[in-house]
Amino acid sequence: MPLLGIDLGTTFSAMAYLDANGSPATILNAEGELTTPSVVLFDEDGEVIVGREARRAALAEPGRVAECAKRHMGDPYYPRLINGKRLSPISLSALILKKMRQDAERRLETSIDGAVITVPAYFDEGRRQATAEAGRLAGLKVIDIINEPTAAALAYAYRGILKENDAKPAQAGNKPAETPARTTLVYDLGGGTFDVTMLQIAGRDLRVLATAGDVRLGGRDWDERLFNHMADQFVHAHQDDPRDDPVSSQNLLLAAEETKKVLSQRKQTTFVVNHAGKTFSGEITRQQFDALTESLLYRSESRLNRVIKQAELTWDRIDDVLVVGGSTRMPQVIEMLRRVTGKEPNCTLSPDEAVAHGAAIHAAICAAAASARAAGAPKLQEPGVAASAPGAQSPEEKELDLVLTRPGLLASFKRGLLTLLRTIRTTNVNAYNLGVVVTTADKQQRVTILIPSNTQLPVSVKKRFGTAADNQAAVTVRIVEGESRVPDECIAVGACSIEPLPRGLPRNSPVDVTFTYDNSGRLHVEAIEATYGNWASVAIQRQAGATRGAPVNEDAEVVATPVS
Repeated sequence: MPLLGIDLGTTFSAMAYLDANGSPATILNAEGELTTPSVVLFDEDGEVIVGREARRAALAEPGRVAECAKRHMGDPYYPRLINGKRLSPISLSALILKKMRQDAERRLETSIDGAVITVPAYFDEGRRQATAEAGRLAGLKVIDIINEPTAAALAYAYRGILKENDAKPAQAGNKPAETPARTTLVYDLGGGTFDVTMLQIAGRDLRVLATAGDVRLGGRDWDERLFNHMADQFVHAHQDDPRDDPVSSQNLLLAAEETKKVLSQRKQTTFVVNHAGKTFSGEITRQQFDALTESLLYRSESRLNRVIKQAELTWDRIDDVLVVGGSTRMPQVIEMLRRVTGKEPNCTLSPDEAVAHGAAIHAAICAAAASARAAGAPKLQEPGVAASAPGAQSPEEKELDLVLTRPGLLASFKRGLLTLLRTIRTTNVNAYNLGVVVTTADKQQRVTILIPSNTQLPVSVKKRFGTAADNQAAVTVRIVEGESRVPDECIAVGACSIEPLPRGLPRNSPVDVTFTYDNSGRLHVEAIEATYGNWASVAIQRQAGATRGAPVNEDAEVVATPVS
């Protein structure tokens, strides 16, 4: 009963598993293809069709087709209206994931309910929780959410790990040979999102140093620039705009995508625009295309410069530049990376499969770790982290371990593979600031950051605040994520309240707030009123959302400005 690794993409998705020899293998979909278009069609009879046929139907019935749902993941105000029904990005993504699960079960002839799903490193917590919820609605047990560039780097490093292990099989109790650390930049430009991540890879240890990205930048944007250029040429020739007609517009968008692909292979090509019985044929060169999309490429270049600054490195200290994502096939991307980094980009990984392979490897690592826990192996102690309940697991963690230790799940792995998987370690960073909303002396609400972006995980931070008023009845700790100090410009992650507070507490009575953030993205927040010891806590998990340890009174006053 294999575990899936799923790359849920904006335009195409892929899935993989680890075979008995420990090698990641892509699972073909029902159509016999490596990737599945992330497109959903709702036909007149109410049938839901996902993938290639849905993409073809978009040419004739664009009003019945939904695509690019990933770009709007986590946005509750972006439902797609089809056949009178409002469909959220979560429900659309769930339909894509459901097809992938069903296709995998047919191919592998076994049931599957466990999967690791990838997301852009720059997804905030709301988008990550929405992705996990889509997996649950698709009938999957979501083992973990892993960042796409981290998954790609894991797939890259794992090839060397397997080769080393085949030369000298891992023995129980033996430590892997020490390997000099290599600093690797992962540039991941997909169909709708972009990430750039800096990692150090030393043998079986992968440590993320910094990450940056843009959740609204991808190959789709290059398509749209070309789409508008082609439409403008038609308007100039015929004084009629194909963008005003849904069918003509959809056909033109697909033509623009194909033209982009041709320009990745040739320096010049022709294109044809058909609309309202009229035809326009034109030519475009790669140089013209590069000029049309120059600002898009610059946006990705600016993130490159940001991530190396955040990692406190210089380009001469970078050993490898790893490229993944289908949009890295454009020559302009490779040329920009050569110019900026001074390195020859490493294109040895499949742009379409690498992320799914890394997710499958991560799923197997999670299962190997769970089997070790079930066998009573001592758990590694993370330095500097105080667990909220030492030695205990949350109900969600216990349920997950039951899935990962199910009889037969790992039985097909060759001897020694579990031992190998247990020695692989990945350390991440958080993409966004995590903080709490406080009331300042002038009664304004601001965000105080407890865990800055690009902090190595796991981490535990404690900060002391004060109550906002004399004789305050309750205190609420509102947890937010984002780069702004203005609460309304951040993502609300959760909240917990201490209620009631002891009577007679003066203003600025101490309230200690502790954030504990683990490597898998589980955030535990604890608030203690230090005078009498009243406390509240909240555990924020992607699989289950927020589980409150105490009722939240939204009308209670928030904690005041830090006092120490």
